[in-house]
Amino acid sequence: MGAEGSGYAGSELVVYLNAGVNQTAAPLAFMRKEADSLMRTAGYSVEWRNVKSRRAGEDAADLVFVELSGVCTAPMNPVPGAPAPDDNQPSLASTAVEDGVVLPFSRIDCAALTRTLSAMFAHEPPARRTYLYGRAMGRLLAHELYHVLAQTRDHAAAGIGKPCFTASDLVTDRFEFESVALARLRHTVAETHSAAPVEVSGR
Repeated sequence: MGAEGSGYAGSELVVYLNAGVNQTAAPLAFMRKEADSLMRTAGYSVEWRNVKSRRAGEDAADLVFVELSGVCTAPMNPVPGAPAPDDNQPSLASTAVEDGVVLPFSRIDCAALTRTLSAMFAHEPPARRTYLYGRAMGRLLAHELYHVLAQTRDHAAAGIGKPCFTASDLVTDRFEFESVALARLRHTVAETHSAAPVEVSGR
């Protein structure tokens, strides 16, 4: 269900992306497309900006800084085999927390993501690997945005909001926010839209 069906006009979410200097364009484009789609279901419209373009003093109601760690590209020579057991999966993404408060600083570990997906990509053509890799990044990012926007360290039982992703979760055709996570995000959007405007009077 899109934002139109959620009952909200859409709340702007500004994402400042620190991609470093060694990233290729295609995976990032697929990442943005997947994250856009997932966040739209919760009533958010994402505006992407380069972290280097941020001006001092700039502010927004919903603003998140995202760092891509490592080289974010599908493995060139994936090795067939079984993915690592779930309890051995590395941390694929994280968001800063200080004194119990979720901060708007998230990170995707592309080296860990590459290791996780390598076995799944062994029989995929290169072009599809790039698409699946970028889409997986978008799903990881949407998970971290959920924590930041809902201001919660809690997880949902399934979907994008659940605590751990398997390799299959990252490459399956459909993997979305389930109802509990969506409700939390849409509640945040509703609060933003219902807030009374602040008027400043002059003399």
